[in-house]
Amino acid sequence: MTEEDFKKLAEQLRKPHGKEGVEVGKMMNHGNLAIYTDAMRALNIQDQDRLLEIGPGNGFFVKDLLSKANEVTYAGCDFSELMVEQCHEMNREFIQEGRAQFVHAECHQMPFEPEAFTKILTVNTIYFWPDPMATLNEFHRVLTPSGTLTIALRPEHKMKNIPFTKHGFAFWTEEKLYELFEASPFSLVSIEHHIEPTTGFAGRSMQMENYVVIAEKH
Repeated sequence: MTEEDFKKLAEQLRKPHGKEGVEVGKMMNHGNLAIYTDAMRALNIQDQDRLLEIGPGNGFFVKDLLSKANEVTYAGCDFSELMVEQCHEMNREFIQEGRAQFVHAECHQMPFEPEAFTKILTVNTIYFWPDPMATLNEFHRVLTPSGTLTIALRPEHKMKNIPFTKHGFAFWTEEKLYELFEASPFSLVSIEHHIEPTTGFAGRSMQMENYVVIAEKH
């Protein structure tokens, strides 16, 4: 892949669009399986939870979230119109049952009522937040008291070795995450560190890792 190819891929990963965006959505389902599994485990979904996911991609994992407990409802928020369309197509049955909804919006300005959700999940989106503190404040607004926020991401020491991440990705270390949450309205519960299975990318094997951040609304 050329540098221009990597730049285009980075743009698609940030905000999938067009025909290529459909394929990138499918690619993310495979590439995010390990980190998503770790995030869902940390999310600890309970009966009657009201979930909000930021950046659900094409909605492939919605079925897994809804199956974790009884009477769970779900909302997905994405700023890619294409991904919202794909979510509607993939989760038509859940929408008709009133168990899922999807909206096109920015993560720092969402069309939800205060305290609408018991839990928020987001996987591999923090790199793209234009204003991390404004985003956390918005998450805090829509969470119920004692609601939890789960953020899954890959650490700087891994991300900086991936060719496309030089194009528009913000890198995060544990230290930066602690600093962010210390200044936020959330209480940081923990930062889990997971080693992912070896995977292939651009003709080479890579050993990925992830952080799963768990925080609670004051």
